[in-house]
Amino acid sequence: MIKVFEPCITKEDLAIASEKCLATGQFDPGQYVDQFEAEIAKYLGVPREWVMVTSSCTAALATCYHFLLKGERLQAPVMTWPGTYCTVPDVEWYDYEPLDNKRPAVIVDLYGTGRFPYTGRPLIIDAAHNFSRFRAGDVYKGYAAAVCYSFGPTKQLTTIRGGAVVSPMVNQNWRNFIHYGAEGRVSKEPAGHNYTMPDFNACIGLEQLKRFNDMQKRRVEILDAYKKALRLRVDPESFNGSGHIASLLVRWAGQRQRVVEALKESCIQTSHHYPLPQWFWGYYERSRDLASRQVTLPLHLDLTDEDVTMICDIVKGVLS
Repeated sequence: MIKVFEPCITKEDLAIASEKCLATGQFDPGQYVDQFEAEIAKYLGVPREWVMVTSSCTAALATCYHFLLKGERLQAPVMTWPGTYCTVPDVEWYDYEPLDNKRPAVIVDLYGTGRFPYTGRPLIIDAAHNFSRFRAGDVYKGYAAAVCYSFGPTKQLTTIRGGAVVSPMVNQNWRNFIHYGAEGRVSKEPAGHNYTMPDFNACIGLEQLKRFNDMQKRRVEILDAYKKALRLRVDPESFNGSGHIASLLVRWAGQRQRVVEALKESCIQTSHHYPLPQWFWGYYERSRDLASRQVTLPLHLDLTDEDVTMICDIVKGVLS
């Protein structure tokens, strides 16, 4: 079985994290969370105080919504993961571009391209798929209010579970909010949530960052191999991502299921980023078109060159 995703975490990552946390006796947020935030800031090229790690990307987004929406409806794309919008009670859907560039919107970097169709404010970017290509520098030249990242199990950099928000607006109120609304042991208003990242997970992230560029190099090599082998038979927008997923766009909807079934017969998993709920079909034409043609191919560090060649041969056989 060739899986579509495999976590890039190693036994050494877990062993080092366990040893460090057992030595300090600290598994809750502590010195390693501080170090992880500092290293993320260094990698992204932003001030240290802009970075706040959280328990997930969803928690990071929820924190941004709490401080930035100010009771307004959130504009969100129909083609995304539920974590983008599940913490917001009032959502206005859009197809490809937000409807109103003067109201808050969340933009999803769906395939990790780092390209966005929208230049209005205020803007929150869900960059769960793109820790590498979309660095924070350009965002804070007036492009967006915040960027949220995911360090989930299948992401380019994983802490098993975790996320981060990067924004010049991060302050002590934000940090209180993710820690029950309390600073130290003094209750604060308003109440908050348990959105913090444990030191154990931060230790794993620190180990991952040490070899992140090497891991990313291999992911990009796989993407380039897909693109070279399949470029004549698929939509030119295929495989333009950051190395998190290998997104293939077939030329018409009928080909998608044929590709999925042919790979399944050879014990090769695929995924779908993302199926569009049926009740949206009559209203959001561009998203419906993309969803009907998109197939996610395997992309992880355990893939061999031979695996990639076999996958490409099967896909080419279906599309020829």
